[in-house]
Amino acid sequence: MKIFLFLSFIFQSVFAFSQNPEKSSPVVINPHTYGYVNGIRLDSIDAEYGQVITRMQTIAFDYGQPGGRKKLTVTDDKGTALVFARDGLPFLLNFFFYNGWELDHTYHDATEKYEIFILKKRR
Repeated sequence: MKIFLFLSFIFQSVFAFSQNPEKSSPVVINPHTYGYVNGIRLDSIDAEYGQVITRMQTIAFDYGQPGGRKKLTVTDDKGTALVFARDGLPFLLNFFFYNGWELDHTYHDATEKYEIFILKKRR
């Protein structure tokens, strides 16, 4: 019985330390935060229009640049994906307005089941 208890404690301790810590992403709780796409600050992007694709907690901003989803993700200045704490269109639009963009129009992609927002650069 003592051997069984000893082995159960050893077995339990092996799994207690085998977990990897998750990377924590900065959470945007204030729309007055600067965002970056592929290392370029949103307000300094040289484009007339861009589109925002919302998926889960992160967002992607496409202004015609080449690259996959990872290069489209809105990040902080260190390249870590921003996680938006508040769901909703007003918070998202305030974030982009602070970063130099305004809503031009929106449409719904029925095949992917998400909203796409077309933004215009403010001059």
